[in-house]
Amino acid sequence: MRIVLDEGEVYKNLFPLTLSRPAFKLVVGALSIIDRLRIFGKEEIEVVIRNPILRGKDLLKEEGDVVLFSNFIIDNKFLEKLISKKSKNFLIQCKDILLGYAGNLEEAKTKNEVLNVEVRIIEKPYDLIRHNKETLFEDLIYFSSVYEAVKLSNNVVGKYPVISNGVFNIEGNVMFDTREGPIFVGDAAYIQAFSRIEGPSYIGDSTLVVTGSNIRRSYIGKHCTIGGEVTNSIILDYTNSRHQSYIGDSYIGEWVNIGAHTVFSNIKNTYGEIKYDNLKGLERTGMRKLGAFLGDHSKTSISAMIFSGLSVGFSSHVLYFLDRSIPSFTMWSGYEKEGYEIYLESAIETAKRFMESKKIKFTEGHEKLFKNIFEYTEEERREAGIKKETFKKR
Repeated sequence: MRIVLDEGEVYKNLFPLTLSRPAFKLVVGALSIIDRLRIFGKEEIEVVIRNPILRGKDLLKEEGDVVLFSNFIIDNKFLEKLISKKSKNFLIQCKDILLGYAGNLEEAKTKNEVLNVEVRIIEKPYDLIRHNKETLFEDLIYFSSVYEAVKLSNNVVGKYPVISNGVFNIEGNVMFDTREGPIFVGDAAYIQAFSRIEGPSYIGDSTLVVTGSNIRRSYIGKHCTIGGEVTNSIILDYTNSRHQSYIGDSYIGEWVNIGAHTVFSNIKNTYGEIKYDNLKGLERTGMRKLGAFLGDHSKTSISAMIFSGLSVGFSSHVLYFLDRSIPSFTMWSGYEKEGYEIYLESAIETAKRFMESKKIKFTEGHEKLFKNIFEYTEEERREAGIKKETFKKR
């Protein structure tokens, strides 16, 4: 079976996270959508990416091809049901939401044959957090069948295993709490003393967990440096939050630096519903716990306070206090409650320095990405009232 992934409108719905990557590369649980296809589909599935420029043209070469939209979490049960379906033209739906189709879309609509499935829908950024804990548990249960349990002399409590894909380093007085799910620790990771990790949690390859950390029900990518308290959050590769901070129910992109004592609010004093600020208005989420969403290459200052239900755009900086979402390439001053456009050249130079600190070269491809996102989000900054003038420190 050949599966074609089509971004559709979900690309814009998941901004700012999808400004720098396709939606099918967003992690939820311990895997991205394309990872799930490759792992669970095995040799029976060939994955093809549909270029948005070609959308609408005849991309399908075989009558049995399947097009899937990147707006749901693919699991083993879904793929088994899809593979067992022998029809040539049919729609794939969860309740009334169209997830994809097989063969010719128009013929499938006319035929009105539907493969009904039960999956977790990802329509907005906060859905990634809504489904994170449950999906993370299931992913790590699967990993537990692939990787052997690690025998540790350090403190471990709970019935689920600690697993790894290699060899990691651990200092004394580290507590692993696996009562609610497994813990994955990647190859060459290093966990310093007096840290506590509660499952289900995923620590990526070559990531440093700093002394005194408290990590609960979270995914942390590779080559990160993480300290403080992290709960029910997703932190992508090459991100730093070394010092004491609190990150709760949040999604942090790649190459992000979290300043010391930054706090992400994830619950209201009233314990009421948190609304999501999409830059143009507030959306109801139905969630009582929700933090913030930080795009790639964003930064927070020391002692930054970030309200719940907000987003920070690609390569934006938060100084001290944030009570509204901000677009990409924005320097936000919490004292003045004003935003200033970050010069493209300055953003690129900052990214080069950060990437060099992780021994990664800033390439022409990276520079092109920065330029494209800067141009694409120009109108967004104008609509948000971001000033085209130099920010001056007080």
